[in-house]
Amino acid sequence: MGELIRREVPENSIAFSGERFSSAISGQIETEHYHRYLLARTLCRGKTVLDVASGEGYGSALLAQVALSVTGVEIDAASVIHANREYRHANLVYVQGDARALPLADQSIDVAVSFETLEHLDDQHRFLDELKRVLRPNGLLIISTPDRDVYSPAGAPPNPYHVLELNAVEFRQIIAGSFPNVALLAQKPVIGSAILSPASGMPLVFERQGKTHFEATDHLPAAPYLIAFASAGPLPDLPNSLYIDRSDLDTDPNMRAAAEGAMAHMRGELENAEQDRNRAAAAQAEADRARAAIREAAAREHAAQMAARATIDDLSRSLAMAESRLQAIENSSIWRGSAPVRHLIGRSPRFARAARILLKAAWWTLTGQLAARLRAWRRHRAMRHLSDHSAGQAKALPLLTAMPDFPIHLVTSATPRVSVIIPTYGQDDYTLRCLASIAMRQPRTSIEVIVMDDAYPAQQDQSFLQDRVEGAHIIRNPENLGFLKTCNAAARQARGDYLFFLNNDTELMPDAIDALADLLTQRPDIGMTGAKLVYPNGQLQEAGGIIWQDASGWNWGRNQDPSRPEYNYRRSVDYISGAAIMIRRDLFETLGGFDTAFSPAYYEDTDLAFRVRETGAKVVYEPRSVVVHYEGISHGTDIAAGVKAHQAVNAKLMRTRWASVLDRLHFRDSADLLRASDQAHDRKIILVVDHYVPEPDRDAGSRTIMGVLSSLVDAGWVVKFWPQNRLYSPIYTPPLQDMGIEVLDHRWPGDLQAWLAKRGNALDCVLVSRPSVANDLLPTLFTHKKARMCFYGHDLHFERMQREAALTGNAALMRAAESMKAQERQLWRMFDTSIYLSQDEALIARQLEPYCDFRVVVPYSFRDFRRRERPTAGSTILFVAGFAHPPNVDAAIFLVREILPLILAERPDARVLLVGSHPAAGVKALAGPVVTVTGWVSDAQLREYYDASRAAVVPLRFGAGVKGKVVEALYEGVPLTVTPIGAEGIEGLADILPIVRSPREIADDLLHMLNDDAAWLARSHAQTRFAQDHFSAKAMQDSVIAALA
Repeated sequence: MGELIRREVPENSIAFSGERFSSAISGQIETEHYHRYLLARTLCRGKTVLDVASGEGYGSALLAQVALSVTGVEIDAASVIHANREYRHANLVYVQGDARALPLADQSIDVAVSFETLEHLDDQHRFLDELKRVLRPNGLLIISTPDRDVYSPAGAPPNPYHVLELNAVEFRQIIAGSFPNVALLAQKPVIGSAILSPASGMPLVFERQGKTHFEATDHLPAAPYLIAFASAGPLPDLPNSLYIDRSDLDTDPNMRAAAEGAMAHMRGELENAEQDRNRAAAAQAEADRARAAIREAAAREHAAQMAARATIDDLSRSLAMAESRLQAIENSSIWRGSAPVRHLIGRSPRFARAARILLKAAWWTLTGQLAARLRAWRRHRAMRHLSDHSAGQAKALPLLTAMPDFPIHLVTSATPRVSVIIPTYGQDDYTLRCLASIAMRQPRTSIEVIVMDDAYPAQQDQSFLQDRVEGAHIIRNPENLGFLKTCNAAARQARGDYLFFLNNDTELMPDAIDALADLLTQRPDIGMTGAKLVYPNGQLQEAGGIIWQDASGWNWGRNQDPSRPEYNYRRSVDYISGAAIMIRRDLFETLGGFDTAFSPAYYEDTDLAFRVRETGAKVVYEPRSVVVHYEGISHGTDIAAGVKAHQAVNAKLMRTRWASVLDRLHFRDSADLLRASDQAHDRKIILVVDHYVPEPDRDAGSRTIMGVLSSLVDAGWVVKFWPQNRLYSPIYTPPLQDMGIEVLDHRWPGDLQAWLAKRGNALDCVLVSRPSVANDLLPTLFTHKKARMCFYGHDLHFERMQREAALTGNAALMRAAESMKAQERQLWRMFDTSIYLSQDEALIARQLEPYCDFRVVVPYSFRDFRRRERPTAGSTILFVAGFAHPPNVDAAIFLVREILPLILAERPDARVLLVGSHPAAGVKALAGPVVTVTGWVSDAQLREYYDASRAAVVPLRFGAGVKGKVVEALYEGVPLTVTPIGAEGIEGLADILPIVRSPREIADDLLHMLNDDAAWLARSHAQTRFAQDHFSAKAMQDSVIAALA
């Protein structure tokens, strides 16, 4: 009789994780693992043994039966504790450690064993170096890994736990790199398992291939596992081995017959189940295609609605202004008195045109302007060559196609907000076009315009511009000062709060001045801002500038499409071209203006930007301001001649002056272009992915993801946002861009895979929102493993679905909930970190997947808190929700049909407001004399509803996660009545208000708030304090950054 080997079995098994084997399971995986350890056991007698990735510990215990000593090293602390408790041998110990930094002394081990570990590591060479370090000079390594060619053939789904799989050739090569002597064996589970060496001769192998054939070979075909024996010294003899899995089925004929009968029955059931599965899969596929089509159509419809709404709002405002102006004109005495002339003009167009010409000629004659007007007309015709710059535009720009009649009339102010400073040196035709663009696109902001001629020798007389422009302050230098000093001289004449330096060879697009002035007004932390510069042909000239360590510059986006998303979000920049920059006048004066060391021109704007930042203020690019720049007209384009020749000289000066800053905060060259364009030398870059651009006034999920985005921006992170539907929202995309977030919608010409390939190396983190989005994009995202991968679950979807199924008795929904549970668990195992909004949800997730990393963030935040000093009058009860969401639909019906009648019995004047977007048909049907269903409302309207309501209620009966509507009511200070589901995840809420469940309890609490002013105020104040303590912007930011760390 052979040796009897005791099977090491713990009293308490670790649950199977989906990858790490435990004694809690059996079958093929058990056969594979035990066979390896039993073979290794024959080579460990009397040896000092190391078992790397010892897991539950059963294998190390088997080896300890014959070894001198065994050390099991395992990275998971819980597994180490379990193994030391369950397997107690005097020569066996388990320690926590990393395979890439083994906690053992050099040359302390005779035999090192590591099964199915290598494929989980990206730094495999480091692991092998560690094994070589701890092995004695002739020590033996026994290591296994899946054969990629068999285990993961082309088209097969990848094992989500494996980082880098190898085929047989690669496996041998990597082992041989550390150990000169290598023998490679193959393992294939059959009805047991065979491990055979080609060197010792192979038996004939007969393998059944389907129902009709067998295959005969002289080797072990399609073996999925490889086992290497390696050493610096001679290898031991390696026997072929068989593992035979025996049971009572092998020896008891009656049991075997019963088992065979059961097997036959099971095969029949399996065939029926397979047919059902195929039919269900086909139906599911059809349903998925239908849902996808519906989602796509809904997304297009949503985008169209948003665009239409924005257009309607714009047209309504324009119409109202036009009607107001028309009414004023029609009420004037001139309009009434000119009725007979208008009647004649209307009947004869020729007469109308002749009348206009005659009236103008008469007026110009009477006022002495006729000669000047004729000269201006001739010059206007000569200026038509400027239109050549606009020919063949790549993008349609609203360029001036004709000059207005002279004089150009500028609406200016004696107390301007902005001083527009235009230095000139000849090129009057361009100067006139620049001034005309200001006049024809009059800003809302009050302005003054200063045109300073730098003693251009061919134009001694100032009257040329003065005759053609009204409202500008036109000054001629007594001598030529150069561009830089002319700007400084003009600034000393300025009265505005902001100075807008504008080249004369520019043309302003609508709102160019207002966008810059509004930004400086809204953001006191910004010292200087500047416009997006485009060429007349529609291509981009510059979206802010980059300065490299050698002080050379890079126009970000030059000759690209200016509509692309990377050029359309606000961001801090190294500098902004002086062709169109706006700076606070007091800051400009404090800094002493442009530094004359850079005279006559070039790098003065760059140096100014660096000095602005030195004060602690920011330099920010504003893409809403668009300025056409006829580049080269002012100073030419030849860097070897004229003013342009100073560019190279001043670059050296810039490098010398700012060497320490350039070396510390700037990049060497364009190899780091994405980080350089975002000034991300010491900032983290994150890609956030969600199903569409957040709509925070429409759904709670959008509101919480918007809070995450705000927290990241406030913490100084560079944020890129990828909407899965790739749609641009005219309402919701611009606010993100104004926050400094690049929104990668359809304007970026490529898919996520292409974007990651081009720019993914700069990412520090990827945050994916919602299970459906994560599942769709997993293959793409996990091709890019450098960044930390985080999953933002919002809530436990499976738990919400289970609760709804239990409440409604929906068996199909319960099955879908189980499917969602498996899906969410898989995501937790795939991502580095999973983020939820409450400790309750994180605890449930940890219980299901104890080896995964779960973190919690504050779900909502507010910045300004107010304390209500008196109760709101009336008896209005407010329920705010997105009423397309099933939990909210059920809650609304529950409120109106079961709770409201109990309230009306005591307070007939009570009214219910159901406020929120997308009300389902069942919610709309609730509207009546005492129930109002509003649909979507703006934030301002929502605040009005809170102010007018006596009480708020959240009567949820199922759902999951922290509810935004609950947190919002706490913040607003409107006394809240809430159920256990509504209060879920908010620790401490039960300390400040009752949590009620039944219709009677809910009604009584609402009546208490309707009837008792003192109780109303007490609860309102308690809610406000609670919101301040738990839901401040600082608390949310700290939690978000900690979760992503």
